[in-house]
Amino acid sequence: MKRTIFLSAISIFSFQFSIFAQSPHPKLIVGIVVDQMRYDYLYKYWDKYGNDGLKKLMKGGAVFKNGHYNYIPTYTAPGHCSIYTGTTPAVHGIAGNDWIDRISGKSIYCTSDSLEVTPVGTSDKKIAAHSPRRQMVTTIGDELKIFTNFKSKVVGVALKDRSSILPAGHNANGAYWYDNTTGGLVSSSFYVKELPVWVTKFNEKKLADAYLSKPWNTLLPIETYTESFADSNKYEGLFKEEKKPIFPHDLPALRKANGMGLLRETPFGNTFTKEMAIAAIEGEGLGLDNIPDLLAVSFSSPDHIGHKYGPQSVEVEDCYLRLDLEIAALISYLETKVGKDNFLLFLAADHGASQNANYLSDQKIPAGHYKPKEFTDSLKAMMAQRYGAGDWIIGYENDQVYFNRPLMASRRMNPEEVENVVARWIETRPNVHKAIPSHVLRNGAASAKMEQLAQNGLHPFRSGDVTVIMNFGYMEWAETGTTHGTSFTYDTHIPMIFYGKGVKPGEYLQAANIVDIAPTISTIANIPFPGAATGKVLDIK
Repeated sequence: MKRTIFLSAISIFSFQFSIFAQSPHPKLIVGIVVDQMRYDYLYKYWDKYGNDGLKKLMKGGAVFKNGHYNYIPTYTAPGHCSIYTGTTPAVHGIAGNDWIDRISGKSIYCTSDSLEVTPVGTSDKKIAAHSPRRQMVTTIGDELKIFTNFKSKVVGVALKDRSSILPAGHNANGAYWYDNTTGGLVSSSFYVKELPVWVTKFNEKKLADAYLSKPWNTLLPIETYTESFADSNKYEGLFKEEKKPIFPHDLPALRKANGMGLLRETPFGNTFTKEMAIAAIEGEGLGLDNIPDLLAVSFSSPDHIGHKYGPQSVEVEDCYLRLDLEIAALISYLETKVGKDNFLLFLAADHGASQNANYLSDQKIPAGHYKPKEFTDSLKAMMAQRYGAGDWIIGYENDQVYFNRPLMASRRMNPEEVENVVARWIETRPNVHKAIPSHVLRNGAASAKMEQLAQNGLHPFRSGDVTVIMNFGYMEWAETGTTHGTSFTYDTHIPMIFYGKGVKPGEYLQAANIVDIAPTISTIANIPFPGAATGKVLDIK
């Protein structure tokens, strides 16, 4: 009897110890952002996806079928920033990939920092003179580092600099991106003084050389790509020095004209990124203890391929079939290395994409192209006629008109009155849906959905004075391929999937915004929200 009681006491103690020994945090948080992934891609190629990639995430995770961006412009930099900060450009300050500096009148790139940092891994400042200094708030990773007294490790990897830097944040152990010149990874002195050993070893593998040494052919027999147009069609663009956009694409020959940057425009850029992610986990020792770490991964190649070929192309379909395999390999690695119950993962996109405008027009759907220079030239002429000679417009960026405010001040003009005049004139132009004066947005007077999206995207110092919303299907782009940036659902509706530790699987139909990802991940992981988060916590626990 005493032995039974003693053993029971041991069992109770062991049970209690096992409970308290379990960490309330995942060992590793993994964020996956797919650049230019429309929501419908989850289902469009469903029958061809394997069971261990996207299907595994969707069947075993929480899938939000009505996830959207809640601001414009829908571009790469503000998208990645909004995902990891939990707020919109109006707050985090990344008003676009570029914006107009009101003092100099010059275009500013979102992560440029040539005065403050130096390149690491290359001597080309255009490639690596970057930092997150222009990001005005904290990220998930920043808060994680502070929460654990800087014991956590945070790393960002991507082909694009902005897609690595902005998610990684201000206190990351490192952010690494692709160098078009060498085909390796680079960083900046904001993070590291020299490339870590694991990055050097990764670069020594010369994976880009290997991937570009063979043609890009379809993963499956090309006749099975029935979800896409014919292989060669008028809606697709071309690689430099390529005569027809057809498979197989002769990458070894094309590399001579396009350089190592060619990797970005092939699905092997995704393979490179997956290998980058695994190397970062190995090299930094992510997820090895009960102190939570974070890895931000962005797959950039779908954006490059989508821009060139458009969403109905065989190239885009092949890109996603291959991306599914890369995601499957990454999940398998995480389950083996970190443990299937020890990591928390989310998958999202930084924006969607429109159908090719000419294709829509051919289907009798109103659509087309517009040229900003012609538009702004006409606007300048109107303002000169009304207000006299002067450089009234200093730029047009992100579908926003930037006024010369000092000139207006010198002539004692009322900026709000000028905004109203210009907005009303713009609305008389062909194919314009709406023009919104910035003072209307600053005053919080937006009522319609599109105005609210514009209000959420308007930063007081970095955005323009009048926001232009073109009609559905109209874009500032070439005749082939496609682009994004608008308030329409083809650009705002994106995948939002949560998977792993603490996630209740299921399909969720309620509306969710991209800014909800950060507070939801923070809640599940039991860490502080990003400091400026405005999103809500999604109930998936």
